[in-house]
Amino acid sequence: MTRKFFWLVRYDLRFGVFAEWRYLLFIALIFMFPCLELFYNYSEIMKMPEILEIYPLENKLTFGDYILYAFKGTENFIPGDNNFRVNVFWILNNTYLSFFIGFYPFKDLSEVGQLVLLKSEKRYFWWLSKCIWITLSVFFYYLIAFIVILSFAFITGSLNIMPQENIQIYFSQVDISNLNMISFLKIIFQLLFASIALSLFQMLLALILKPIISFILIFSCLIISIFYTSFFLPGNSSMMIRSEYLCLTENIKFTDCFILSLFFICFSIILGSVIFTKYNIISNRS
Repeated sequence: MTRKFFWLVRYDLRFGVFAEWRYLLFIALIFMFPCLELFYNYSEIMKMPEILEIYPLENKLTFGDYILYAFKGTENFIPGDNNFRVNVFWILNNTYLSFFIGFYPFKDLSEVGQLVLLKSEKRYFWWLSKCIWITLSVFFYYLIAFIVILSFAFITGSLNIMPQENIQIYFSQVDISNLNMISFLKIIFQLLFASIALSLFQMLLALILKPIISFILIFSCLIISIFYTSFFLPGNSSMMIRSEYLCLTENIKFTDCFILSLFFICFSIILGSVIFTKYNIISNRS
């Protein structure tokens, strides 16, 4: 049985990740935009001595500067704040991740996946394999993102993983004076862990409802997260500047995020396994 399970995992990686290389390429294109934007704006500001007198920016951008700029998200919404701006890239990034993982499992099940399911003999093997596929897909998504960001840092600046104080104050409007490497790595882990939890929950919703409905619900959750700061809204955990290490007022605690994400992961895996053992594949194909 172990051999059949690992065969399922290899099958999902082959057809659900590596065969979709065009989608992987688009991930790289998405993350080029914030890197290009930050580098262009930084280069322009460095030509303005009158601004540098007020904001003495560091001599070069770092890997950490690019990471924080790409994943910063949107500051807390305050009603009546005319300076509030929605981070369009954050929406694009998370929406594409939701799309990237949202349709393969049930598209596969409506095609040759039924034969794969019969070969596996255990229905919960199929579900657990898809849960592993989700986890690895999210990992590959962020791996590609970090490779793109690292490449920009290597070409245009420094590979230092820490963001820099003056650059972040000017470009991200966030004070990182109390940020250290451990806390910054915890923010990155929180981002990854929350994305895995939300993706698994999306697959569970797709099993209960339909893939397109689950995609719409997750997208709605992301939009609501922009305007309401609460760890119960998973979108907040993927906004770096709302972390307790970067935001002093309404913020997202690392421990709260970890516990909630762990709950969603376990809940989605266990309940999905139970539901799928009784899932009527033929009647749900339509």
